[in-house]
Amino acid sequence: MKETGLTLIARRAAILTTVLLVGCGAAKAADFTLENVTIDSPGSVYHAPRIEFSGASMTKGDAQKLMSAADPRSGAERIAAIDAARISIPELTTETKTGDYAQTFVYRDLVMQNVAHGVAATLDASGASLESQRGDSHTSGRFGAMHAEGVDFPAAVRMTAETRKSADEPKRQTTASFTMASMSFDMAQNGKVSAEHIVGRNFSGRPLAAPMSALVELAPKTGAAPSETQQRAAGLMMTDLLGSVDVGALSMDNVLITRDAAASKTGDAVSMKVAHVAIDGMANGKMSNLSLEGIENKAERGAFKLDRIALSGLDTLPMFEAAAKSLKATPRFDHMELSGLSAAPEEGPVKLGRVVIDAKNWQGGAPTAVRADMQNFDFSLAGEAAQRAPMLVALGYDHIDLGATIDASLDPDKKELTVTEASLHEDQIGAARIGAFLTHVSPDLLSGEADAMKSALAAIVFWKADLHLQNGGVLDRYVAAQSKETGKPTAAVRENLAIGGRALVRSLFITGGKPNPQVDRVAEAVADFVKGAKNFDLSLFAPDGIGAIDLMMAGQLGSLAERLKIEAKVH
Repeated sequence: MKETGLTLIARRAAILTTVLLVGCGAAKAADFTLENVTIDSPGSVYHAPRIEFSGASMTKGDAQKLMSAADPRSGAERIAAIDAARISIPELTTETKTGDYAQTFVYRDLVMQNVAHGVAATLDASGASLESQRGDSHTSGRFGAMHAEGVDFPAAVRMTAETRKSADEPKRQTTASFTMASMSFDMAQNGKVSAEHIVGRNFSGRPLAAPMSALVELAPKTGAAPSETQQRAAGLMMTDLLGSVDVGALSMDNVLITRDAAASKTGDAVSMKVAHVAIDGMANGKMSNLSLEGIENKAERGAFKLDRIALSGLDTLPMFEAAAKSLKATPRFDHMELSGLSAAPEEGPVKLGRVVIDAKNWQGGAPTAVRADMQNFDFSLAGEAAQRAPMLVALGYDHIDLGATIDASLDPDKKELTVTEASLHEDQIGAARIGAFLTHVSPDLLSGEADAMKSALAAIVFWKADLHLQNGGVLDRYVAAQSKETGKPTAAVRENLAIGGRALVRSLFITGGKPNPQVDRVAEAVADFVKGAKNFDLSLFAPDGIGAIDLMMAGQLGSLAERLKIEAKVH
């Protein structure tokens, strides 16, 4: 069968292309070894007794020139010129010195596969070690076997050794995925930190506005308190760092932190273990999710266990932004869950079933909308723990199992504070619930600055409050105890309590001798509650509002009774 002109041309073109590719590949691919390589760069020195190249796109001479201090290009630019099928470094030592801080990092059996323009498809190492010294403070670290994929060395070098070219320089992925078998640090003052099975993915970043080495310079020496200048500068740099580094996910198992009693500020030995730590989606200092599971603190005092704590939307950036201005702030979060807390202080065991907090619309150091629910806060009243609540112990309670709810929101624009619910409940004792509505509530109330908070407090105007009480058994126990002690019938005891309740209400609402039907109704409702009604409801409403100054200067609520609408009932 004869070839047509087109098929002949196509076949010959294919053969020619193959020959060119193979020929060029053979010409470019080189295998060689460099001995006693030392590379100096600003602040760091790299040394390797041997580097083995396989399938390199450059000659041995080119590689030697590339690693010479005479090469005018930056470290990132020189690394970006490396292409090789495989690079093996049996031992790589990095020595860094910044001011009085010195660090030596040694990698063992480092192997990089399919390196293109300085980006390694895979990286493996059998382990690594770290030694650092600052003054009298010494730290050593050990790292287990490592495996990484998609490692962009030029980007990593730029992050650590260079400053960014523009304020809006985009972030660049440095590592697609990473695993490490273990790590451990022997810290200054007899502290130790270790973890197992570290896994991460999608690390990216950009260079800082100032060299990363400056963070080391700013850190105070061991035992020295940072100056205000150091705190402000560190706040600025940490703000920049958090805004420049993103992590897709990171997890660790069996994290252990220990410190000897002699080195602890409290004089107690510290031993904290966390079975699992996971971070998901950290960008610009904010984590989508952070969870810690299996927490156990074995400190001599304050020991506790915690099944789990999880936070969503944890934002640490505002804390460092505030530090840069010599202000104080706390990390922000959108949602927090805590479960399975148990502790055994000297005065008796404590347990907490679950806490859930939703915090929204943060201003300053606090959220303007909060919903918090606590379940099964159980603490003992037996033995030494009786000192926690002697009156309840006298009524026969040997433990308390509390629940609580807070639901409140502040509208910063309208300056309105609504407390939908603030409540406590215990099935064997009873329940109390409060709601309120206030206006002229300035966000300065959440600022944390004393003068601003005082001014904001004085400007508040009260409009409405509701109180609900439920007798779950505590009044009945009190009546029974009084009956036993005095020998009087329970009905007589309740009647005496009713008389006392009426007198208490009238003493709170002294009206100058003028009768006030509203006050009388409250007094009778209180009397009926102590006589045996299970529920008591009280509502206070100010049609024209009452300022905080009026409330503070009133002395007795009776002087404000005419400005209030008061309703009370029992059922």
